[in-house]
Amino acid sequence: MNRFWLTRSICLTLVASLFFTGFALPSFGKDLDDRLEDIKGQVKELEDELLAASKVVQRATAELRRIEGLIPAAQRRLQTAQGNLRVAFRRESAAEAEIRQINRAQVVVRVRIAKAEARVRELQLQVGQIARRLYQEGPLAIIGILFQADSLGEFTGRLGAAQALARARGASVDELEIVRAGLLEDKKELERLFELARIQEEKAAAARREAQAARAEAKAARDALAKLQAQRKAAVLKAQKQRAAVKREYDKILAEQRRIQALIRGESNPGVFAGTLVWPTTGRISAYPGPRRHPVFGYRSCHTGLDIAAPTGTPIKASAAGRIVTARSTVYGLYAVVYHGSDVATMYAHMTRFAVTSGQVRQGQIIGYVGSTGYSTGPHLHFEVRLKGRPYHPMGWFGWSKKPITC
Repeated sequence: MNRFWLTRSICLTLVASLFFTGFALPSFGKDLDDRLEDIKGQVKELEDELLAASKVVQRATAELRRIEGLIPAAQRRLQTAQGNLRVAFRRESAAEAEIRQINRAQVVVRVRIAKAEARVRELQLQVGQIARRLYQEGPLAIIGILFQADSLGEFTGRLGAAQALARARGASVDELEIVRAGLLEDKKELERLFELARIQEEKAAAARREAQAARAEAKAARDALAKLQAQRKAAVLKAQKQRAAVKREYDKILAEQRRIQALIRGESNPGVFAGTLVWPTTGRISAYPGPRRHPVFGYRSCHTGLDIAAPTGTPIKASAAGRIVTARSTVYGLYAVVYHGSDVATMYAHMTRFAVTSGQVRQGQIIGYVGSTGYSTGPHLHFEVRLKGRPYHPMGWFGWSKKPITC
């Protein structure tokens, strides 16, 4: 909002210049075509000034460019974060795939271990049974069995059975040792798989943390990019609105210019300025003409008149006899312009109310009252003197040398 008012404030000086442009004509007898050519030149100057000096539009454009300059870096940040997220996902997926493979291997080893443990129990039982039988029968019992045979064939059969029993015991013991050794290796393999699974779980957990961090970074990057894009959109809209506002103010200037031109053309008696002015109101001078920082908007501007601080309602007097050519309300608040003849005019701005709004006025006649209307920080009179359209230091009519105001 301040920038919008700033744009309007930039136009204040332009509006005031236009008010007095009509008064800058050397005489009312000057050829109308020449006058219109002068006006066209002034309009062209206004166009150039509005284009080059509109701080609001320039700032909006600079802000837009600044935001657009940040967007590529934000896009790169988002792309990097998304790339990191993809890498983290791949690492997590690879670790989880490795864990699944290890789990399958663990199942296989567990099955082998279970079978081996069952076989160990079975062999232990067999060996125990054989051992008990051999213990019960003893070596003499076996010899007795052999010698009790009635024939050579029976002896051979009994001898074979005894030998088979001994071989069975030895085979069971041998197999038991082999199965036990295999079982020990499988248990070691299972421990190794457990360790591999632990390592892969740590890798997967680290990958998940990386993915979470990358996901958070990607979200932050997306949010930052979205914010910049929203700011860019807002800056574009603001610039467009501010350019439109400047154009509207420019149109107002042209309309006011045409109105003043019509007033001047309708003036039948240009009059002759007597050359002396009276002080327009009581109060102290709070600001002189010249460069300054605008009291409302803070930007540097050219102050084209005197500010006379006075309480609200203090009478304002016409500095010289003349004709009120305009009395209205704009960005200057309530203001009046009095044309005195000989290309001299005075302006009285920020009035709280008018005393007269048209016609001839006498020198010293009350034309309004001090106020703080329009762009103002407090009650005061903004008093200007224009000669041939140029603002002059008002103190030139009160003892100082007459010189134009330059900023």
